[in-house]
Amino acid sequence: MKKLTVSIDPFDSVYNSFVPQFAAAAAGAGCEVRPLSFHLQPMMSSDVVIMHWPYLFMGDVPLTATAKGLLRIMGARRLGRTRFVWVAHNLAQHDGAARHQFIPRRFIRELDGIIYLSERSRELLHQLYRVAPHTRELVTVHPRYDSALPITPYYPPAVDEACRLMSFGMIRRYKGHGALIKAMRATQGMPVEMNLAGRRHDPVYSREVEEQAEDIANLRLSLSDERIDDEELERMIDGAHGVVLPYRAVLNSGSAIHALSRARPVLVPNLGSMPELQQSFGREWVHLYDGELSGEDIARFASAIRQIPAGARPDMSNHGWDRMSADLKGFFAEIV
Repeated sequence: MKKLTVSIDPFDSVYNSFVPQFAAAAAGAGCEVRPLSFHLQPMMSSDVVIMHWPYLFMGDVPLTATAKGLLRIMGARRLGRTRFVWVAHNLAQHDGAARHQFIPRRFIRELDGIIYLSERSRELLHQLYRVAPHTRELVTVHPRYDSALPITPYYPPAVDEACRLMSFGMIRRYKGHGALIKAMRATQGMPVEMNLAGRRHDPVYSREVEEQAEDIANLRLSLSDERIDDEELERMIDGAHGVVLPYRAVLNSGSAIHALSRARPVLVPNLGSMPELQQSFGREWVHLYDGELSGEDIARFASAIRQIPAGARPDMSNHGWDRMSADLKGFFAEIV
């Protein structure tokens, strides 16, 4: 039987290891995978087209460009019988909504399949958009981050030791670093330390972050103009007792999964699929806060994770990439 040809955008990324691992999972589902070309003929020669972040249709893009893209999708679906799938990481772009709201609505109506990384993602999308009756939906999980670097086992802080916390990811406004800095200012004098690490995605905002943090003794910045190497980042995570992710808005969080994959508990806002993440891994590993992050939230988190036994780790056996491959195999059989 001929292998399905699956074109993916993006196919690879040095900034997000989910992307190449997803392509590998699709290959593991028995497909021939390749990068997506947004020209009509290559799309028509694909059995399935998968888009992770379709900024062309969901972002602030001129109407002429989005209309051309939609016409290509419509042509490939009708002339080549290509199936189009969206992996719904987010329901809106972080850097601005679509310029013309009828474009994302039309894009979603043209989809043959939607892949969700949480049940909450599906619920929220159905609140925002009408999903066509022909569209097949797969609710799966965000798989764990496997690494060649052995995990440093979790050890709680000693009685006389400060709790070392970390926050990481690209420095972007929606990540809520201002609230983190304000909260850390309130923890001065407490046995809590924070390392904020990430790439300066937005130079202006990054300067604001650096200026706001410069007089806080227990907050260290590890910002870079370049991407932080995976192994270096994982050594930083392993060197922390817990990870704080102060999002202003979030649906799914690869950073939270990454921290849990390294056996480090996380503090995240009570938004999006974060309560679902807590249900999956337990209150010991996923701590939620309401409203804007505060110094009290950080202090409670630091106190709670001192109770986690040495060597403990969350059960992520149901979050392997083998599950993603199996889920994709069944999903492709439904839509093609």
